[in-house]
This record gives sequence, C-alpha cells and structure tokens, in this order.
Amino acid sequence: IAEKRLSTTKRRRMSGTFLSPWGSADNAQRGARSQTGASNCGETAVQTALHGLAIDETPGGFVAVRARDHGPDLATYLRARGVAGCTAVDLVEGARSLSDQRANARFFPCGPAPPEGLAVMLAEWNRLGCACVVTENTQLDGADYWHHQAVLGVFVESSTILLGNPVEAVPEAQVARLLGSTSVLQVMASDVLARCPPRTPADWAALREDPEWAKMDVAGQVERLMKKAEKGGSRGGGGGGEVVTIPASYVPGVTVICAARSEAEAKLLAAPEPWAHPSWSPAARSTERSAPHQGLRPLGGGGSGGGG
Repeated sequence: IAEKRLSTTKRRRMSGTFLSPWGSADNAQRGARSQTGASNCGETAVQTALHGLAIDETPGGFVAVRARDHGPDLATYLRARGVAGCTAVDLVEGARSLSDQRANARFFPCGPAPPEGLAVMLAEWNRLGCACVVTENTQLDGADYWHHQAVLGVFVESSTILLGNPVEAVPEAQVARLLGSTSVLQVMASDVLARCPPRTPADWAALREDPEWAKMDVAGQVERLMKKAEKGGSRGGGGGGEVVTIPASYVPGVTVICAARSEAEAKLLAAPEPWAHPSWSPAARSTERSAPHQGLRPLGGGGSGGGG
C-alpha cells in the first residue's frame, strides 16, 4: 500500500487539539512506516507505534506474519487466506518481541457493531503516552483483505483519526464502521474458480471437516459458484463479482501499546473492556482462534496488501 501525504487543504481542516505520541501531525506523518512486504501491515503498524513511543527495535525481534498460499489446492489456499497476515495476538506478542520486552500491549476487541466512543478512547490512550493500532475489515470498502493501521493521532475537536499505511485523516464514524464486523473473509470468485473443481473426494471433504467451515457451508458455496460459472460459461473467470465467505482468524478492535513498567502500563492492564465481541473470550486471548503458524516469517518480504 503506497504512502500518501495529506493535502494542504485537508490539513487546514484538521486543526485544533491533536493528541499523538509524536506531538504534532507533521511529526506523526514523518514517523509513519511504509509497508515492506505482502500481508505485513500488522508488522508495519507495530513498528510505527514503537517509533512513536521512542522504543528502539531489537535485532531478532519480529511480528509473526503468515503468508498466503498460491498453489492449486483449493482447501489449502482458502485456509491460508483465512489466517494470512497477523492477528491481534500477533500484534501484542510482536510489540513485546520487537522491543525486547520494553513495550507491553493489550487488545480491545469490538464488533460486530461499530464501537462507540472510538475517537475519545484513542485520544485518551495517546494522552496517557500510548500508541494504538486498529484492526479493520477493509473488505467492507471493497478491498481484498483485512488491514492493520497505526493510529498516528486524533484531532479532538473534529473526532478525526490520523492513520498510517496509508497516511490518511479519517472521520471517526468511517473507522468505526470498518471495526463493526464479524470474523469472516470474502474470497473473490475468480480466485476460487481458478482452483476448481477440487480434484478428489478428500479435497471436497477438506472443505467440510472444520465445524466453522461446515457452519458457513463453504463446500456448498463452492458448488453453487461452480454451477453458476458453468451456466454462464465463465469457468475460471470472474464469477460475476460473487465471493466465497470463510471463517477468518481476525477480530476487529484496537491494540494499545505502551512502555513496559510505566504508569501507562498499569492503567492499560487495569482498564475495563469498552466493547464486547461474541467470539472473544478469556481463553481466546492466548490463542485467538488458534491461527496456525505455518508460513510464519519475520521482517521483510515483497508485495503489498494486508491480512487475508
């Protein structure tokens, strides 16, 4: 995702009190990191947050990044899509790893409804000396992935949130809308049809064996998509803009990062949950839907895009 800078006109509108780890909007924009690899938007967001907190990255530290699978097997491809990139647990653990435990973090889940009081919450954590990352379902805006973005700061009077990767000033309601989602991923029909039909009964069974996949009838979605494509003569083509919806490892919400052994850390660990998410339980805090660790890689890579 290419970086873009705010226009002069837009920056004039973003006036008033600005709460940010960087102090000013200009410093925040200069401090934002650019994405360097496929699906590593979460890694980029954590790096930006640590930079804002003036915490140096340690050699050997990393944020877990799961790669997509580009092979011909449909079940393998879809399973990799559902966990590609980072989860919130990876962001929390990655903040600790990249900082050599000099930073700590906590994730506040939300969804499926848009969270209320988002700008106030982000501004308050910024005021306390923390940096934040939002995990959004950008598929709601037509993207092919979920996305993690560092919060560079908040314009208090206008409830406008300055985000990184790309740098953009976004109204609170727009960010909240992308945080109002269930944990699903929509895969474009063309990507599914390119790997159809599944070659053996075992391949079809692989689409049904997981209870969550069976609940969403992933195999049935694929069958209906294939039949429609055959009738329309578009096998392997675009599929008329349709999608196959699968369970995803991502949970929408806000990750708050702070210096370890600080007053901010004490407040962060004691803070109540501002929102509730139906799939986020105390047990899920340590596993976050048990996203498998195949395809993990540390810093680097090539390409663009976000989780999924």
